[in-house]
Amino acid sequence: MAVALTVILWAFLFVLVAALAALAVPWRVEISAQMSGDVAFIATLRPFGAKGPAIPLRGGGAKKQASTKDPKRPKRPARGGQRVAVALPRLLLDVLGCFRIDLLRVEGRIGTGDPAETGQLYGYLSPLAACAGALPRAEFQVVPVFDRAVFEGQARAVVTFVPFRLLPPLWRFARRVWGPVW
Repeated sequence: MAVALTVILWAFLFVLVAALAALAVPWRVEISAQMSGDVAFIATLRPFGAKGPAIPLRGGGAKKQASTKDPKRPKRPARGGQRVAVALPRLLLDVLGCFRIDLLRVEGRIGTGDPAETGQLYGYLSPLAACAGALPRAEFQVVPVFDRAVFEGQARAVVTFVPFRLLPPLWRFARRVWGPVW
């Protein structure tokens, strides 16, 4: 009996250490999108960096289940909503700081059919091209098409993050919203 318990405890310890080690190494997310009439979207998660196994991520397809709540009961107002609204922008900035953009490439053609509107839209997108030039591995190329309506292009992004680095921002967010309860 004692031997079995020892084996179970060692197995649990091994799984715990392996899980913690997996969260301490960089993870990589590769996203590709293409639009030419239809939108095609592919995302892949690689838990151990570029050489790790590829896990495809798929969005949508989940059906909503019917609610089992009583429709006659009024909803209670959300508590702490103001604290969440105040703490959320800081959380987003902290979480974005945990990600490293390895590659960002956007290529496309835009046109509204009206040359004036196309020029205005292209003028709105020009600062994005200038900001993309500040990133070392970013390319942003959008070509205006003045004679017809067109919206097509492709984008690819590769982002790396370490899951453990997400814990401090999430901890600070929880402390701001719920206070020092624990």
